[in-house]
Amino acid sequence: MAIDKYSWITADHFSGLWISGFSVIFVTGVSEESIRERLGLNAPVDSGSMQTSGGPFVAALHTVNGGVLLVERAGYAGMLQSVVGILSTDTTIAAVSLTSDDIASFVYAVDGEVVTVFDIYDSSLRRGSDEDALSSEISEVNLTPSDEDQDEDDDDFYDKMYEFRQAAIPKALLLASRLTHLWVQEAYMTEAYPRYSLSDFYLNAEGVPPALV
Repeated sequence: MAIDKYSWITADHFSGLWISGFSVIFVTGVSEESIRERLGLNAPVDSGSMQTSGGPFVAALHTVNGGVLLVERAGYAGMLQSVVGILSTDTTIAAVSLTSDDIASFVYAVDGEVVTVFDIYDSSLRRGSDEDALSSEISEVNLTPSDEDQDEDDDDFYDKMYEFRQAAIPKALLLASRLTHLWVQEAYMTEAYPRYSLSDFYLNAEGVPPALV
């Protein structure tokens, strides 16, 4: 099954990421240089893997199949209105984000417009200019718990929901890859790469939290 392509990313194997949070943004038809220019990224602040502390809000860039993956540790750039708007201008992006508060979000944006954003743990919670645009694709990756799984009277309810949530992030990554034809490699999470700071997108002089999509 296609989900096997992401069977390697689990909460057990990457427990640090499930605690710190992370974000993967799939950007089609652009170069790393374009991403750096769009986001104002200059020299890398360090070099490390997604399992190496640092930052927060540090991200590596990976060129894949005519596009770029932005892989961020300890942040949720894929949920930031400013980042999504900048990166999706004149192109298409998908983003999978998990915050340190266990909020999981999927964003799909085209040419600066958020088409749909939904809760990865409950894909019925959607919004956007065409919130149901990915309904069939969501069903194809089985990212919606069945009525049986959501039956709170079932003795196995909590076990079933736990299993669903554990599989939800890999399924969301699979959905993003299907939409963009960009695939995350395990090495992007385990090996050291130059990392850039995205902290300017989280902080401002007034101390106002960044707007989310």
